[in-house]
Amino acid sequence: MTSLQRPAQILIVEDQSLIRQALRLMIEERAPGCRVQEEAGYESALLALDTGRYDMVFLDIELGGPRSGLDLLRELRQRQPTCQVIMLSGNEERDMVDYCLAQGASGYISKASDDGSALLKALWALKLDSWSAQPAEASQAPSHWPATLAELGLSPRKCEVLYHLCQGLSNKAIARRMGIEEATVRKSYVTELLRVFGVSRRTELMAEIGRRGLQIPPPQAQA
Repeated sequence: MTSLQRPAQILIVEDQSLIRQALRLMIEERAPGCRVQEEAGYESALLALDTGRYDMVFLDIELGGPRSGLDLLRELRQRQPTCQVIMLSGNEERDMVDYCLAQGASGYISKASDDGSALLKALWALKLDSWSAQPAEASQAPSHWPATLAELGLSPRKCEVLYHLCQGLSNKAIARRMGIEEATVRKSYVTELLRVFGVSRRTELMAEIGRRGLQIPPPQAQA
């Protein structure tokens, strides 16, 4: 197969900026050399499709507006039929997965449970097409890294905050969910979680969780 002799073009369409930026960090780490563009909604993504050609699109189903990622998927299949489209969603129901695949999606990643392995498989698909920007293998976690949340010594409340962070919620939204003050979320939980994972930003925290392959169960499953 002839190489395209150009970096792979990747588009991320996700309305939550925290998730969007964390996904970009993971892509740039695991597929160095790829060109990554971010869009937050349907209209801006549609414009991007009019002005650029993409090899892979990571597409959130819920875009926070009247038009969804499913609408954009249909446009993608018409405008750029060779593009691989990976759907992103917190909905893990099999019917939704099957529907997306039937509409032309190449894959489906659950934001609720993915540990980074599905993302890695999607990026490895780029290598099969012999693009010049070859994905790097995911770095293996050092043996001294704790493999579970329990081994990290996180309290149930810290685990709950971590779960909400991974869903892209703001400190204010987390405070409302947990019935506590926003300042408590920021000072008592988020700051400590950043320290535990050795990062300085929320986006880096999410990327680090994916890199380590940690599973973050929802609060009811942590009880």
